[in-house]
Amino acid sequence: MKTQELIVETVPLKGVRLIEASAGTGKTYTITSLYVRLVLGHECTPLSPEKILVVTFTRAATEELRDRIRKRLKQALEALENDVSQDSLIESIVNEIGDIPQAKQRLKDAMQIMDMAAIYTIHGFAQRLLRQNAMESSVSDDFELSLDEAQLVQQAVRDVWRSHVYPVQGKKLNLILQNWQTPDELQKQLISLLHKNVDFHLGPAAPDYEKATDTFEHAHGQLSKKWLTGGAGFIDSIRENPKSSGTFTRYLDGREATINKLLSHSNNINAKDAKTFSYFTLEGLKKSVKKGGIPCDHELVDAFSDWWESYQLLEASRTYASNELMISLLEKTRLRLKQLKASQGILAPDDLLALLNDAIEGETGGQLLEQIRGQYPVAMVDEFQDTDALQYRVFQAIYQGEGTHENLAMFMIGDPKQAIYKFRGADIFTYIQAKKAVHGAYSLDTNYRSTQSMVSAVNGFFTRHDRPFIYDNDIPFVEVKAKGDAAALNIHQQPEPALSWVFSDGLGKTRKQDIADECSEGTAQQICELLNLSQAGEATLNDIESAQRPLLAKDMAVLVRSARQAKWIKNALSKRGIGSVYVGRESIFQSDQALAMYSLLQAIHMLSEAQFRNAIAHPVWCVSLQTLQQFMQGETLWEEQLEQLYSSRELWQKKGVMAMFMNWLHVRNLPSTWLDNEHIEGERCLTNFLHLAELLQDASTQVQGMQGLISWLSHKISINLGQEDQQMLRLESDANLVQIVTIHKSKGLEYPVVFLPFTWDGKESSDALFYDESQESLRCDLVGDFKEQRITEGLAEEVRLLYVALTRASAKCYVALPKNVTDRKLMKTMQVSALYHVLAQGKVEDLTSELLSQSQQPEYASIYQVSDMPQEQGVLTKTQVQQDLSVRTFNGRIKQDWVMSSFSSLIRHVHVPMSARLNQDEDQEQTDIEAPVPKELAGAFAFPRGAHAGNFLHTLLEEIDFSELPEDLDQLITELLTRFSIESHWLQVVKVWLNDILQAPLLIPNVAENKQELLALQSLTQDKKLVEMEFYFPVSKLNAQDFNHLLNQYPCLEVPTKPTDFRQLKGMLKGFVDLIFEWQGQYFILDYKSNYLGDDYGAYHKIATHEAMSEHRYDVQLVIYTLALHRLLKLRITDYDYDVHMGGGYYLFLRGLKADDNQHHYGQYFHKPDRKLIESLDALIKEEKEAPVYE
Repeated sequence: MKTQELIVETVPLKGVRLIEASAGTGKTYTITSLYVRLVLGHECTPLSPEKILVVTFTRAATEELRDRIRKRLKQALEALENDVSQDSLIESIVNEIGDIPQAKQRLKDAMQIMDMAAIYTIHGFAQRLLRQNAMESSVSDDFELSLDEAQLVQQAVRDVWRSHVYPVQGKKLNLILQNWQTPDELQKQLISLLHKNVDFHLGPAAPDYEKATDTFEHAHGQLSKKWLTGGAGFIDSIRENPKSSGTFTRYLDGREATINKLLSHSNNINAKDAKTFSYFTLEGLKKSVKKGGIPCDHELVDAFSDWWESYQLLEASRTYASNELMISLLEKTRLRLKQLKASQGILAPDDLLALLNDAIEGETGGQLLEQIRGQYPVAMVDEFQDTDALQYRVFQAIYQGEGTHENLAMFMIGDPKQAIYKFRGADIFTYIQAKKAVHGAYSLDTNYRSTQSMVSAVNGFFTRHDRPFIYDNDIPFVEVKAKGDAAALNIHQQPEPALSWVFSDGLGKTRKQDIADECSEGTAQQICELLNLSQAGEATLNDIESAQRPLLAKDMAVLVRSARQAKWIKNALSKRGIGSVYVGRESIFQSDQALAMYSLLQAIHMLSEAQFRNAIAHPVWCVSLQTLQQFMQGETLWEEQLEQLYSSRELWQKKGVMAMFMNWLHVRNLPSTWLDNEHIEGERCLTNFLHLAELLQDASTQVQGMQGLISWLSHKISINLGQEDQQMLRLESDANLVQIVTIHKSKGLEYPVVFLPFTWDGKESSDALFYDESQESLRCDLVGDFKEQRITEGLAEEVRLLYVALTRASAKCYVALPKNVTDRKLMKTMQVSALYHVLAQGKVEDLTSELLSQSQQPEYASIYQVSDMPQEQGVLTKTQVQQDLSVRTFNGRIKQDWVMSSFSSLIRHVHVPMSARLNQDEDQEQTDIEAPVPKELAGAFAFPRGAHAGNFLHTLLEEIDFSELPEDLDQLITELLTRFSIESHWLQVVKVWLNDILQAPLLIPNVAENKQELLALQSLTQDKKLVEMEFYFPVSKLNAQDFNHLLNQYPCLEVPTKPTDFRQLKGMLKGFVDLIFEWQGQYFILDYKSNYLGDDYGAYHKIATHEAMSEHRYDVQLVIYTLALHRLLKLRITDYDYDVHMGGGYYLFLRGLKADDNQHHYGQYFHKPDRKLIESLDALIKEEKEAPVYE
């Protein structure tokens, strides 16, 4: 069908219409203008926004379109209310509108309900239809939509691996492992095919793989035997042949060595080595002699021929069997994935379209189509060139299928020259088919984005080739006109030519990287020179009304294909002092922050000193080598680091991974460290950290435990999915820097100045997928029979990508080209590129002089320019500050009287957040290294001391049921010993010690009945225990003097104590209680202490425990814990009475506990603080006016 120019005011609003919009030709304006006509009912029935379906391909695009349509409606309304000449569309159709007041009301109504407008992504559209028409589509409307099915895919592949690989043995297993060593390797191969409807081309059938293997092994064995006895003579006979070829004999020694090596085994012989055997077959030996010579006749010749024939047969059968196996595993994975989704009620975006299509083609399809057509009589599909076959089939059925009527309309808007998303499933051949079936095809022929010179340059470039886009009949290049309103680049007050060919000298270069490096450095230098000129007022952007402004860094974009190329450019710019930002498909999980956080999570989970040391050494945490050395040499400094390790684990367990990372961020003062470091991108570092913390917190709700979260992060890092919600977040400051953008990401964007440093670097497509026009289907060529067709299809997409790159520039584009290249490999690289395909039909010779000659012609002087790549390395000139700035002196006083405090803070004279685990209940002076212990010590007295030992014992007692020890106790203890870096040989000691701890009789004074009762920890069932109770309560005011007065008035110890000495506290008091338990109606506090008091039980007598309590002021801790429990019980128990319900507090010095100690009760401290002490302290910190006073 012939394409005609689109006139938006008159194009029919019915039937199926295709609108082709070249880059910059006003596609969005066209969509919004058609929308206005539909709302007004111009030459159609008036429609409200809920009836006009607009479909695009990203969520961001839907919101942008919604906003643009709303503004367009407002513009049309203002034109009707004020002056119709303000809007060319309204001016053209005003006489045909009829009732103007009614038209204005329709526009107002439409604007008010734009939030309800039917503007969706393609998958959002399918989801909405399935939910609204659950009965007709036979799809339950309570399904869960999952945008990321990576975890399910991984599970499906692993399930298939377990089911279909584990049971396999012998040759078939060997075949599998030759292709995929792990399930992850299999997943990488299957992932691109998993959701594609593909026909596989396997080539001619090959012999059975197992039989071919047996044949080859037999031939290999026969050759090995004969070679062993006659190999040397065989080689000598070739060499001594009077007509021997010098070329052949020159390689004999090397080939003989290869054969000796390969005949010693028959497994995994690669094709290159195997070819060595072919030289000694009957056919191969013909080249061993000169013309007229007779090759040697030896029994090994037949053996080599048999070997070579069987090897080729084996390779053919191996390839065929491998491909069959891959297809089989693909189908099994698809089935398993479908089962997993069904069992969990999950649908992925691609499932939505498939289900909608099935419903449309099903028994109730007619009824469903009727409802859809009634709901959306008009549709506009944006970016139609990115549609795949399934998506088009759905729209075709709705708007072109059986039962359609004249009031239906569909507009397909796009540009086939910008179809660059084949890797996402987009299918240009679907577009071509759709174009042949429309009622009318239109094009937009005026570019509004670029200058006249830039449009002329692009027109001239693509008309150098008769068929630049290859599929010329369906994707012709039609020159566009230029509106010419864009600002032009002026250098030294003169307009710059639009397209600059910048030549890199390839003379003598044999490595592609050498040319790439020169292009990177040269591009950075050009940007540097432009910015320096701009600062001098010599590089400006001038519009047609003579307004001008300086050229800024953000006005320039360097377009690349990969993150690797982006890194080259970024480094080159950085050397010149120029800031830049990479805007690509780079996943947040590939950032340095992700790797650093992964290492840290592993260390925190395992509580491993070695792993923690390695984790904090990651450059992200900005710990210098000198600081690391100080940590290793100073016990106190390293203990402080370990304290952060333990507190981080507790925060992770109790508050979640987000809280843990936020604490890590601020305790280590990372925000200011990052932002003040000029050698790193501090803002980017902080943003990535916070983004990852959020993703981890969200993932933690979907996985099991710490190890599950670590595995999730490891998987994300390893597979680099690159989903939309996993991209690095954009920063506001990024917008002011030179933009480094992938060409794919640049689509839809524009920049005044664009640099293309690497478009000369071509590569033939290796994609096995191609469109078979004869069968009108997508095929996968597994054997290379359609190589040329696949290469051509790949080149066509590369040309479209080049078109996108060139049309991003509104004023100026720099394109790098190598010249004087003589190396054949480099020439091949250039010849297969899209740039040379269009520019010189794949030829490289004489291109330099031709382009130079063209640029010197007067008619092209304002369009083309030729220059050499700059070689020097400049530096961006810093702008001069007009006046010296100084910081004002702050003479005020900042009140800092609100703090978060704890027991540790009160006894250390400072208010700092401390680890609840490290409340210094262990000997601070002790290290975690197992110091030499006297031989007479045994059992608990010999057990290692220090923080690790204390944390091990706490964790063990937290995790077990006192009344019923777990069956896997040995495993649990061993795992905890390993986690806390304690030798596993302590297992038996710990088991005996644990028995003593649980069976040691505990003394409970029963004041009411004036008698004592005994209990043991093993008497406490799980329902009687509350482990690790965390508490916070507000403190209005507390000073050391008043606190000491109360402690002295109601002492908890029988030995003297040192007074506390802390600054006045206002804020919150927090802590963790190891254990709260209920016994016979009373509630008790219990705290474990692993302090070493001596080397026998007698060292843990009553006075010794009181002295230890006094030394560390654990009595203060007991009072605070009792107050916390007192407040809790007052809230929970209706008739609460301190004397009746409060039992008291235990401090168990674990090394002194003994199972049969019914007399001395070694290792035990017990006390119930006086009620007057607790109530007075409670009133004191509340600042109650009438606090009770007890004499």
